[in-house]
Amino acid sequence: MKKILFILFLLGSQIVYGQGKADNKAQEIYKKSAVIKTVKAYMKAENYNGVLTEIENTFKKYETTKDDAEYYSYLVRANEQLALQENKKMYLETKPDTVKYFTYLYNMYRLALVCDSIEQITDLDGKQVFKYRYDNANILLRYRQNLKVATNFFYRKRDYAKAYQYVDMYCTTKKAPLFYNKKNEFVLPEENDNTAMSVLAALSAFGSENNEGVVKYLDDALEDKSTHFKILELGCKSYFALNDTANAVERLKDGFNRNPGQEYFFMSLVKYYNDSNRHEDCLELSKKMVEQFPNDRNYWFIKAKEEEILGKNQDAIKSYETAISKKNDDAESFSSIGMIYSEMAHELYKNNTLSVTNPGYKEFKTKLRGLYSKAKDAYESSKKYAPNVKTLWYDGLRNAYFRLNMGKELKELEKIK
Repeated sequence: MKKILFILFLLGSQIVYGQGKADNKAQEIYKKSAVIKTVKAYMKAENYNGVLTEIENTFKKYETTKDDAEYYSYLVRANEQLALQENKKMYLETKPDTVKYFTYLYNMYRLALVCDSIEQITDLDGKQVFKYRYDNANILLRYRQNLKVATNFFYRKRDYAKAYQYVDMYCTTKKAPLFYNKKNEFVLPEENDNTAMSVLAALSAFGSENNEGVVKYLDDALEDKSTHFKILELGCKSYFALNDTANAVERLKDGFNRNPGQEYFFMSLVKYYNDSNRHEDCLELSKKMVEQFPNDRNYWFIKAKEEEILGKNQDAIKSYETAISKKNDDAESFSSIGMIYSEMAHELYKNNTLSVTNPGYKEFKTKLRGLYSKAKDAYESSKKYAPNVKTLWYDGLRNAYFRLNMGKELKELEKIK
């Protein structure tokens, strides 16, 4: 008897438990009217954070509610009221939170756009019904300039990611369908700041390593003459970062042709051409630079290096000598001249087919010694002007002393290795 009662007790427990689960399911049934009633109550009580929490929880519980434009309309209005509360604190100087204020404004714009995108979906009759567009547009228009203020606020604080967020919202909503009224008239007043705001957008994007953002606003930002080449430089860097080499190089060429004085364009093209083994192209660039800036040692050095790579040794030596004439203590150029003469001597020796008994052998030896002697002189000059940078001259000078049978000098040199 006791065993039967125990079993009945367990069955009774399971029945009660099952009913509890059923009740929970019943409680989870979505009733929009109940949610809206709660939201309205919060709005009436000026508990705007309560509105945000209630709708956010509804979105989490019921995925389909995220497609209901009405909820977004309430979110827009609640964020506006929260912004006004912060604004009042600013006016009364009672510890306002400026970042919060701007966040509410940004959320107003973001949520109003979501609301409008939902309303743009046609109904079963193929019609668009806008219940909230016009009210939302009027709200956003009141705070339009505050997006610009927020952009400058965060930019001055060097919070470039935030600055970009606001300027991007400002710029992308310039032609938003949201701002069309019932008569299909665009109600957003004309804003003649597209170039200036695009510059801010590009700078903010670059500052926050947002290369896509830089590229997005590049062309509009380039309309500003005062910052054109600086912005173009940022654009080139962003294209390279995005592995869009074709666009990067085209922009570099444009910058170089129009403003060769901005070294970035030239040096970046030099690197690109060298990495691509396009040394003839690099040499042509260098020639243009020495024509325009004949007193710049660096351009002569680069020109010489390209000539050296291309095997134009005599041209390279002349260019290195010109570089030295602009900078008398140019240890690098002296070292490069020494290397060229050493290589020329090595090639002469390697290609020699004359025997010691041949009448032309003496001339060969004289020529060979002359090349090593010129290499020695160049390396000694390099040593003179950069005594601590042994990589420029030590090995080359040691080889020259050895080839010239300068034993005493060779021993002295080896002491300082």
